[in-house]
Amino acid sequence: MTVSLLRPLVALIISCGLLCCVCAAADEDAKAKDAFSKGSELFENEQFEAAAIQFKIAYKYKPSWKLLYNIGQCEVGAKRYGIALEAFEQYLVESGDEISLERRDEVRKETARLRDMVGMLMVKGPAGSELFIDGVKRGTLPLSGAVPVTASKDHLVSGVLSGKKLSSATVKVMTGQNMEITLVATAEDAVVPPAPEDLAIEADQNPEEPADSAQTVTGEDKPEEPSAREAPDPAKDATTAPEAAPAKDVHRGRPLMITGIALLAGGGAVLAGSLVTGLLAMKKNGEIEDACMERSGVDCALDISMRDTVDQRDALGLTTTILWIGGGALAAAGAVLLIVGKKKGETMAAGPGFVPSIAADGFGGALEWRF
Repeated sequence: MTVSLLRPLVALIISCGLLCCVCAAADEDAKAKDAFSKGSELFENEQFEAAAIQFKIAYKYKPSWKLLYNIGQCEVGAKRYGIALEAFEQYLVESGDEISLERRDEVRKETARLRDMVGMLMVKGPAGSELFIDGVKRGTLPLSGAVPVTASKDHLVSGVLSGKKLSSATVKVMTGQNMEITLVATAEDAVVPPAPEDLAIEADQNPEEPADSAQTVTGEDKPEEPSAREAPDPAKDATTAPEAAPAKDVHRGRPLMITGIALLAGGGAVLAGSLVTGLLAMKKNGEIEDACMERSGVDCALDISMRDTVDQRDALGLTTTILWIGGGALAAAGAVLLIVGKKKGETMAAGPGFVPSIAADGFGGALEWRF
């Protein structure tokens, strides 16, 4: 009895762990898609800086190289050509051979155009200092190379080290110019400004607190590379920047996903209940074994006073079995709905996934990684 109860309990614990992983991954996917959808909408409305924030939020939750293309487009629209150049160059590196030659050539032409519109700024200072250019964090000193910034424009360069300000400077770098500046420590305390994307996440989690409209927007869609379009021309007005790919019927699979998450949570709760009843049944079984007056093989003769304990053990065992099967069925249904909902809204992205299975002796499943 003890061994037969122990085996399903071990499987139960493993299944609960798998369910927790699935729920956490689903939550991050939902937040990433939420930010992507809002970023696409903001881009179409020519709110480029706000759109870049949302795509960076999506990248934070789901670091897909496809999002770097969107970020680069937004930064071009915002005329922040140095940050755009970094995004497109990172896109080319991380995408490897997964993009078409046509798209790679398009982005290479765009990076070449951007290099003609930036200057390079090498900043030196105390090691470990956070570097800010125009209030945007651009790295930690010492830098591995020069930082590209929009040419022929004043830029405020500052730094923070261990809560203390570094000296700041306003510089203007011309096209193709390489400039070097050094920041030194000061005695002034500094308040490190949070990244705009962090402010947007905080505002979304605390909607009662007012915040700037460019920092509070959030939305939903699957992070995915936009369809191929004409390469953006930095020399043109920001309104002519190419649009990010619109969401593809993003709300179609959302009800299924919400239902799936709810079923997963309910199934996990029921499985946890079966763990409790199973442990109680094992305890009762131990009391019965201790109370055996004599043994003949595997049989045990019990005092009549233990009959109630036997009935309680059997009832708990039956309850455990029912909860185990019911919870497994709920969790399996939730996992299936979650997967179907994701497929219905958009092609499934690479990443972890859970494959449920139901057999005659209970519920099981496996984790997989999609490429």
